[in-house]
Amino acid sequence: MLDEQQLDQEKQITLKDYLHILHRGRWIILSSFITVMAATIYFTYTTTPVYQASTKVIIKDDGNVGESLFEVGGLIKKETMINNQVEILKSRTLAETVIQRLKESEFAGQLKILTNGSN
Repeated sequence: MLDEQQLDQEKQITLKDYLHILHRGRWIILSSFITVMAATIYFTYTTTPVYQASTKVIIKDDGNVGESLFEVGGLIKKETMINNQVEILKSRTLAETVIQRLKESEFAGQLKILTNGSN
């Protein structure tokens, strides 16, 4: 029984033992880390994105949009409506639609923005 306890005490692994194992294999650990990081960086910057999406939700109030500014909430509803319209005007979809229609219009040759400023 006494021999088993002594044997168990001798077999216990300490933190120093773990650090020694890590120190012995430091080059393998370091080279593995660098290889994985290099591969990750390479694939991150060379892979084309599969998809990209963005959206905006605009809530339209079909009710009377503040018949009077003095009505309770009328000013807030009017401000919300204006903010919604501003966001619509800033949207990329609207800009692309306008550009496409301008390119197809009779004024396309007269607009510097569509003719690379050659006029």
